[in-house]
Amino acid sequence: FFEAEFRSGVVELNPPFDEDLVLRVAKRCDSWLEAASASKEDLVFVVIVPETDWPGHTALKESRFMRTQRTALAGSHFYLVGGQHCNAQQCYPASRNTSIFILASRPVPGMSRLA
Repeated sequence: FFEAEFRSGVVELNPPFDEDLVLRVAKRCDSWLEAASASKEDLVFVVIVPETDWPGHTALKESRFMRTQRTALAGSHFYLVGGQHCNAQQCYPASRNTSIFILASRPVPGMSRLA
């Protein structure tokens, strides 16, 4: 992810729930979005992270590119096990709220309908 170059398009990110990694992801997304904005390209990141007081969560929430945020409440959604081929249990109920951020280099038409 960190070595890639995103100039346009839509990218879904669900990084490992690690405090330092989420902050690095937030900073890198902002960097790509700055470049896309300057070149008038459409770039969108859909970022899924735990709802926490981590600096990375705050950075995503306060990004100038944040277009909308939604919260999936604990117990109302599930996590699919990453190594599903090795685990008997395929998914687990979420034990905490999860934030879904949509960051975009330019306003996205119809974003208000995602309520």
